[in-house]
Amino acid sequence: WVAGTGSRDRHTTGAIVRGNLIGTDAAGTGPLGNGYAGLDSNASAGVTLGGALPGEGNVIAGAGSFGVLWSSATGGTIQGNFIGVAADGISPLPNNQGVAFNGGSGVLVGGSAPGERNVIARNNGVGVAVYGGGLQHAIRRNAMFENGGLGIDLEWDGFTLNDPLDADPGANRRQNFPQFQSVAITGGNLIVTYLVDSSPANATYPLAVDFFKPDSVASFEGKTFVAGDSYSAADFTFGAKTVNLGNAVALGVAVGSRLVAMATDAAGNSSEISRPPAGTGPAPTLVLNTTNDFDDGACD
Repeated sequence: WVAGTGSRDRHTTGAIVRGNLIGTDAAGTGPLGNGYAGLDSNASAGVTLGGALPGEGNVIAGAGSFGVLWSSATGGTIQGNFIGVAADGISPLPNNQGVAFNGGSGVLVGGSAPGERNVIARNNGVGVAVYGGGLQHAIRRNAMFENGGLGIDLEWDGFTLNDPLDADPGANRRQNFPQFQSVAITGGNLIVTYLVDSSPANATYPLAVDFFKPDSVASFEGKTFVAGDSYSAADFTFGAKTVNLGNAVALGVAVGSRLVAMATDAAGNSSEISRPPAGTGPAPTLVLNTTNDFDDGACD
């Protein structure tokens, strides 16, 4: 295991870091900590941190600054890791910040295949931050919960509102997040109508949209992945898309469930996690409180 100084990777290509306890004791249950970062990668390419198979993931905890800091790094994957929690995947062993990308491009955090998600939770600050001109950092289907900051923070400046047609520049092109129009359980299936206000001139289509249940009423993080969808340029032109995400019971969704969503364009630019329109009440996520609930601010 690695404790005290963390692991630093400079100007390397294809490094693989798997199956380590970084910042914990030998059992992966107690913090020993690293003064700066658990893993600090600078100007490196194609680094693999963890993996989808059993035993390939790392536990990265107790860092005084970042669990993972990748600066000017290109390519690579971060998969199957516990970042901010112990080896059981739930007990808190926080880093000061979770994962940060200072510039660079093309890193995949999580994924859509079994075993690829990371648990990024219970860090003192942000779950994942992209800033400093970072682009095409795809953040997919991870379990994020109880971080002190946002689950995903583009530009590391707090929550970013959607802008018309997604024309604003910045980290991950400040990809707009999905906006819910309605949610219903019909015939036992979860039916969602949503839109993503990203012009094809400002995002690479199709967009991958991931739906989650958050960990709490007050959370803007996605703890439990529910289902995914593909949002096409034709869907954008139409203005909204209605999709049957599948059997609600099988998806773990019922009346009272809350849903959040995020979008990733085909170039790998992931958005922050959705919030409701202003003026729709205090609930931070869309609440399915009946079998046909519309995002109109009313509990009907």
